[in-house]
Amino acid sequence: LLDRAALRNAVHRRSRSVAIVAQVTAAVAALLIIASLATTVNAFNASEFEPWSWNSRTTVSGSGLDIGDDTITAVVETTLNAEPAIETIGEFDSWEIDVVGLEPDTAMIDRQVDSGAWLTDGRDAVVSTGFAEHVGIAIGDDIDVRIATGTVTYHVVGFHRLQGRTLFLDVDTLATDLGRPGHANVVYSTADLPPTGLHGLTTTTYLDDYSSDDSGRSAILLIFGAIGLVVVAVAGLAVASGLAVNVYERRHEFAAIRAIGGRSRQVMHVVSAELLPLAAIGVLVGVAGGYFGGLAIMQSFERADAVDIGFVFAGGAIPVVAATVVLGCLVIGALTVRRMSRQSVATTLRSAS
Repeated sequence: LLDRAALRNAVHRRSRSVAIVAQVTAAVAALLIIASLATTVNAFNASEFEPWSWNSRTTVSGSGLDIGDDTITAVVETTLNAEPAIETIGEFDSWEIDVVGLEPDTAMIDRQVDSGAWLTDGRDAVVSTGFAEHVGIAIGDDIDVRIATGTVTYHVVGFHRLQGRTLFLDVDTLATDLGRPGHANVVYSTADLPPTGLHGLTTTTYLDDYSSDDSGRSAILLIFGAIGLVVVAVAGLAVASGLAVNVYERRHEFAAIRAIGGRSRQVMHVVSAELLPLAAIGVLVGVAGGYFGGLAIMQSFERADAVDIGFVFAGGAIPVVAATVVLGCLVIGALTVRRMSRQSVATTLRSAS
């Protein structure tokens, strides 16, 4: 009888039932979007550094290519598996890109490409796959890249899986194009200790430090976490308001149940029987909303930044999110019923008449 009463109320008050489903959907979707952003950012950070195999990266204080040819020779001879390289900024098609000069046979990065070939000729260039797809670069294209000394042309021979906007070039070719043949501005090494023999103030960083730096990730998650918290809070308030109005409008029914010997738990049973199916529908729709919402956000980031970020849906968070939302609905329902039950049956019936 109580279950039929709950079903009848849910059907007859369709607008309020739809509102509760929509509010639960919004809460579930918001929580799953935040969780999916976290898993996506973690996966992106891991993939961003995974191709690299150097342990230490050492630079010399200065404004240009401050490591000379003689110094490079001494460093390579005294440091285990050390290689000179160049890191600089360029511009292609109005996009700022990372330009990296490496030895063609470098051991500091996985040279396996997604398509095409690695660097062989001096004017060859390898481009990050995602960036090439976003801006329409094809293997065999000649691209004009603006660097510090002007615009130079390179021939694209391959696409690399490194995520970001990165252009790989022959280190000697890049040094010549920058007006400093035989020079570099960074030394990569697979050794744990920094290279010796560099003149000037040196700064050494380690790959583990880069991969463990979560400052950018924390900022992103903080922003979206705050947005998600607001959405969940608003949805919770809306559900509480809807239940309060629902219970108030049906106070004569609940008072009648109590008048014939029913207890507060029977009243709570009616509210739960009405609320749980609506919450379940909201969870199912919210899971779909969380997936497509998170995917849309990541795709918008990819279009805005011309990088291949990818999307990792936080499927493992679904049970926790669903349990949290359903439990929250039940708690709200219990508090609403408890507040109504504080009035005596006679008072409730008189106010309902």
